[in-house]
Amino acid sequence: MSSFNITPDQLPAILRGHARRLPRAVHDGLVMAAQRGRALLVSKSPVDTGVYKNAWRVRHHVGGGAELYNDAPHAGIIEAGARPHGVNAAGIAAITAWAMRKLGLGEKEARGVAFAVAAKLKKTGQKGLWIVRDNIPELLKYAQQEVARSVKRALDQRGI
Repeated sequence: MSSFNITPDQLPAILRGHARRLPRAVHDGLVMAAQRGRALLVSKSPVDTGVYKNAWRVRHHVGGGAELYNDAPHAGIIEAGARPHGVNAAGIAAITAWAMRKLGLGEKEARGVAFAVAAKLKKTGQKGLWIVRDNIPELLKYAQQEVARSVKRALDQRGI
């Protein structure tokens, strides 16, 4: 990490000179960190049809900062799981199709698996995978690294 020396008399002018540049540098660093985080979470995402894995997004905020989120309808269930619940006919059909795709079963066998999975969901619910929660330390590290890199770049451009 680099350092520099300034006198107390120089500080106000330097801060005024960076009043616009440094917030932008922090914003840019956070956006880059969110993009790195997106790549990490995509690599950790389970894949069936790819809907969840392909639903990671980074949104830039006008006032500064960035947001990393997943807009798949079932993202919350994959992350945190679900309490015990019944499964309707459409759910049985979806689980049957999953069993045929993933397990290579015929329709009759897959339907049997679907009813067994539905019985388990009704009794115990679904365990969460905690993909985001378990990767928060890495995501915070990305934010620290990218903001530091971006601020250093901004300061270096000003010759400090």
